[in-house]
Amino acid sequence: MDQKWGALLIMLISHPSIEGKEISCYFCEHMVRGQFSLFQRAPTLAWLLGLNIGLYGVLVVLALISRMSGQEGFFVWLYHKLALPAHLSELARQPWSVFTHMFVHDVRSFWHILFNMLWLYWMGRLFTTVQPERRLGWIYILAGLAGAVGYLVYALSKGVGGYALGASAAVNGIILATVALMPNYGVFLFFIGPIALRWVGLIWVFLDFVMALTNEAVAVAHLSGSVTGMLIGYAFRQGWKPESIFKAIREYLEGPEEISQEEIDRILEKIHAKGMKSLTRRELRILQRATEKL
Repeated sequence: MDQKWGALLIMLISHPSIEGKEISCYFCEHMVRGQFSLFQRAPTLAWLLGLNIGLYGVLVVLALISRMSGQEGFFVWLYHKLALPAHLSELARQPWSVFTHMFVHDVRSFWHILFNMLWLYWMGRLFTTVQPERRLGWIYILAGLAGAVGYLVYALSKGVGGYALGASAAVNGIILATVALMPNYGVFLFFIGPIALRWVGLIWVFLDFVMALTNEAVAVAHLSGSVTGMLIGYAFRQGWKPESIFKAIREYLEGPEEISQEEIDRILEKIHAKGMKSLTRRELRILQRATEKL
């Protein structure tokens, strides 16, 4: 895994043009103007990086304390409680691991978290130049969950055990979502030179197929995150707004923002026919809001 992350270390420096299209260098422009800061306009990215790095630091300290005190069993137990188990029976006892595993890294492999966080930062910053930064969290979580589903399906179908951990599937999702949004964006790839971002995505996916030759479970998780990120990125490019999901749920539970007279009359008729106890939570909220406006 570490070799894969290191193989494609890139610097997000725009090439003057790819396929005849001028591409602005967001990072260079802001650095020249003196406006560049590590997490400028990207608090979601800062939270994602902070959670991953902070949890890694805490686990490293706990691992050292456990080792020096001869209580390594406690650390192994804690580690397994945060990682995603391959067996559904164990997963049922620790459902939180579906989320926590995507923030936990192998304490014995500094390179694992280093390359994950570098790619998360680079692609996260690039993503936020074309999309609201809060959507970065959407992709991270959804791609991470897709990676978990892919891992569990593979483990169950093959009858293998073990645990999954790491942000790789989630970061893969962000990488491929950014590729879907900005396929012609120019980056500089070491040993190759300027290249369009879509080719970086293609090479990235190809490396996961290569990884499948030695570690199928990890490759399946990575590819599940990549496919999910690519689909979400394409949906964003077509104008899909994930915020509409929350709005639809809120309107279903609490009623529409604008309450029509017909809706109020329907609720009043229901009260007259069946009484107040027949009203749903949504209808009660609508009635309350209508009363407040009187």
